[in-house]
This record gives sequence, C-alpha cells and structure tokens, in this order.
Amino acid sequence: MSVREVEREAIASLVDFNSEQFAEWIGHGFLAFERGESDDRPFGPVQQFLGVYEDISDDIAAAYVVLPTSTQISFRKGLALAVARLTFADTLSILAGTRMLETGAKVGAIELLPYLRGAILSKPHLKHVEYGQSLLATAQTLALDLSNQHPEAYEELLRVTGSIIFPTAYASRGLLSLCRADPERLEDSLDHLRDKLHAQLVERTDIASELLQKGRIALFRAVAEIVNEAVVAEAFARYSFPRSTDDESLGWWAAAVFDYSSDPNLNSWMRTYRRKLQPLVSNLGADERDSEFKSDFVGESLLALAAQTAAQVNEIGVTA
Repeated sequence: MSVREVEREAIASLVDFNSEQFAEWIGHGFLAFERGESDDRPFGPVQQFLGVYEDISDDIAAAYVVLPTSTQISFRKGLALAVARLTFADTLSILAGTRMLETGAKVGAIELLPYLRGAILSKPHLKHVEYGQSLLATAQTLALDLSNQHPEAYEELLRVTGSIIFPTAYASRGLLSLCRADPERLEDSLDHLRDKLHAQLVERTDIASELLQKGRIALFRAVAEIVNEAVVAEAFARYSFPRSTDDESLGWWAAAVFDYSSDPNLNSWMRTYRRKLQPLVSNLGADERDSEFKSDFVGESLLALAAQTAAQVNEIGVTA
C-alpha cells in the first residue's frame, strides 16, 4: 500500500464531516496540541502523520489535500468557525489560533476573511500580550493574501488595509495587493494608504535614509511592474507635482523616481511621458507662485520640489 493510499484510508472517517464537525475537530485538535497532550490523539485518524513535516499546520494541510473537493469546502468553513470561537484571552488560545491561520494560509481558506476582521484584526490589545504580535502579523499577511482571491478583492482589501490596526510596516505590501486587485485604481490606492506609506517610507527615524530611499525605489518599481504604464504615468504626474497641500504626504512618490534617475529604463519611461510632466511644472509655478499658496511653508516646499524636478528632468537628458 502506497503512502498516499495509507493517508486516504486514515482520513476516511473525515470524508463525511460537515463544517460543524470540522470546527470541533480542528478546534479541539490545535488546543490539545498546544497543551502538549500527545497521548490524547487530538487529530484522531491523522495522528499517525503528525511530525511528518516540520510544522503541524503542514501535517494538517497534507491531510486536507487528500480530501474530496466537497469535503475540502467543509474543512475550510470549519476552520473559519474554529477561529471565530477562540477567545484569544490567553496564551494557549493565541498559539492555537496562530497555528490555525497558518493552516488556513496553506489551504487557501478564503472563508476565514470575515473572521480575521471580526475575531482578530478588530482586537488591537493583542499586540500588547504575549504572542499576540505574532498572531496579528500572521492575520495581516493572511488577510492580504486571501483578499486577492475574493470576488470583490479590491473592496475587501480596502477594508483590511483601512483597519485602525493595519500596521504601517505593511503599507507597501498593502499597496501592491491593491494594485494586483485593480491596477486601474492606482491613484485611489495611493490616496487610501497615503498616511501609512508616508510613515513607512519617509518618517521613520530607526532606519538609515539610504535604506528608506531604496525602499521607495523598490516599491515604485514593483508598482510599475503590475500597473499599466499609462496609469502609472497619470499617478506619477499628479503626485510628483501636487496641486494642494493635501497631496504633500505623497512626495515620496516623486522622490522614488528621481532618486533613481540614472536608470536607463526610467529615462525611457520619462521620455515617453515628458509631455505630461512639463505642463504641470510650468503651471504650478505660474498659477501658484504669486498666490497665498507660496506663503504657506508646505506650499513653498512643493514649489521647490517642482522646480527641482524640472531641473532633474533636464539634467538626465529627457527629450520628447
């Protein structure tokens, strides 16, 4: 008998499980596992396969693969129910929950999404308790990954990234997820994450400015690989030459481009869209330079950015 045949025989009793039964099986199993109750055979028929892989979540995911498609759906729903029923009020619950989320990531349990927001991501106190930070990080990563599979992925991602506890450290990843979900809405995505992106890519004082610069460049290039060139150009033109102080927090967008002005690919891109940039440089100077806009410190800074940008455009030899 092959290993796969042994696996099929071992989990035969799971085939007819409904979501409620799976919720009980998964919930009990992971809690017992974290308590170290190895003699309790918490996962019943698949207990013999525990330890085959480095992590228990891999063992359970391997059992999931053998299940029929209809049973896999019940498994994922049961996993979501098991997570929803955890209190996350103690270390055991937090550790078991983290394991469940890791399993969910490996089986693509999109059914977890509403429970991630309701049971975990709505509990900011978790970052202050033992292992809670790890749980939140796993939940944030899973929420971003699963949202891209959702029929309404972009709206789902807006909900996830718009959470009050969505961490600044995930802002760049959130932007890329939004771009993958709807590349045409790059400007909306930038607006949605403007404050967190600014905090991550500009304001941090615990990272050397050179590393922040590299991070801005890397993000811009990653966006440019996902989003249509024309859409990137429109967003680039808007946020390189802000029309109001409201756009000031996206100044990193322009800096990311010009910080890497020696890149021949960038020169080609800018050459293609130079006509979009030059009128904005000229208009900003003509329309705003003699107004109250200039007297405002932020406004003056933006005018200086426009002037500097115009000089850099010419310096790198961009031609129409």
